[in-house]
Amino acid sequence: MYNKIEKIAVIGKGKMGSDIFYHLLSYNFSLSWICRSKDDVSVLTNDVQKKLKKMLRLETITQEQHDNALKNLCISTELSYLKDCDLIIETIIEDMNEKQKIFNELTNIVRDNCILATNTSSIHLKEVFKNCTNKKRCFGLHFFYPIKFIQTVEINLMKESDEEIAGILKDLVLNVGKKPLILQEEANFILNKIYTVLLGDVYNIYEDRFLGMKELEDYFKTTFFPFGLFNIVNSTGTKIIVTSISNYMTDRYRAHFTPLYNKSVLLMNNNYLGGASGKGIIEYEVEHEVGCDFNKVDDIDLYKQDLLFRVIALLYNEMSYIIQQGWASKDDINYAIQDLFGLSESILTVASKFGHEKITKKLTECYNIKKYEVFKPINISLID
Repeated sequence: MYNKIEKIAVIGKGKMGSDIFYHLLSYNFSLSWICRSKDDVSVLTNDVQKKLKKMLRLETITQEQHDNALKNLCISTELSYLKDCDLIIETIIEDMNEKQKIFNELTNIVRDNCILATNTSSIHLKEVFKNCTNKKRCFGLHFFYPIKFIQTVEINLMKESDEEIAGILKDLVLNVGKKPLILQEEANFILNKIYTVLLGDVYNIYEDRFLGMKELEDYFKTTFFPFGLFNIVNSTGTKIIVTSISNYMTDRYRAHFTPLYNKSVLLMNNNYLGGASGKGIIEYEVEHEVGCDFNKVDDIDLYKQDLLFRVIALLYNEMSYIIQQGWASKDDINYAIQDLFGLSESILTVASKFGHEKITKKLTECYNIKKYEVFKPINISLID
């Protein structure tokens, strides 16, 4: 029997772990936070106390809630403190062996009805939970950074994951003010895949060398993707991009992803790792600039507009593919994409301004030139 979730632990103090912990702190949970060192324990304890004092001062919590939060707080380096938890969320680095090690230890510590979740965005769940015997309680619980601005949370299931427990996680996500997107095994990390498809296309556009990477990034940030695309690569880290693309290398995506995959491997080999390193794909291209031939384009503004339409058409087609496969409903995936990319309008609203026929024509044009399967039009219309 799985309990109502009251005791939650977060493992990892990186930006995702911290973001998740501080979001949950605003609710009435008994919280534990596991970090690496005793110095971390001291720093985090001080930070949490300051955060709670600020919340009390701003009257977002009562004195009783403040006192209960401190009373029920546990910050430690020891997994053994988690033996009574209802839910554990692992948020450490994207390293399969390290994640397996943690869940192997937890299996011998926690109760049989403790739900085990990983926030991974790129590693197959069956690998993360490979050595867990009770896999029905194992899930991906993928929050997106920054949590403050992105409402969607992917609840990723394996074939062994229990649907009833998925419902408990859905209720939890709703109770903390977020919107759950439940995804079966074949659809795991679907939003990350959509992002990677768009990133791959903009990188392929960059390889045409009509526009520089920074100019492309600035254009798409001001016209459609306020968070950027290449900036997200730098933020998440090159290794995650490589792992993600490796997971998606099916016949539909292989040719489309290969140029970006090869560049990402090159970046890793040259220590342009993104993330905390501060040097990623944008810095590499600036330092190893090849040069662009603007003279090949008669009207650069029209060229940019056409690129934007191409990316919108590709996004629309990928949505159509997802819906055709039965991986998500039209309304759910439409909302999630708008939320993830910070779009001012939903993709279906944008697409309706062009019309299904014009989008199909653009996709066919791109497919005839590139021969990439992702451009082959899906034969359904999402626009009423």
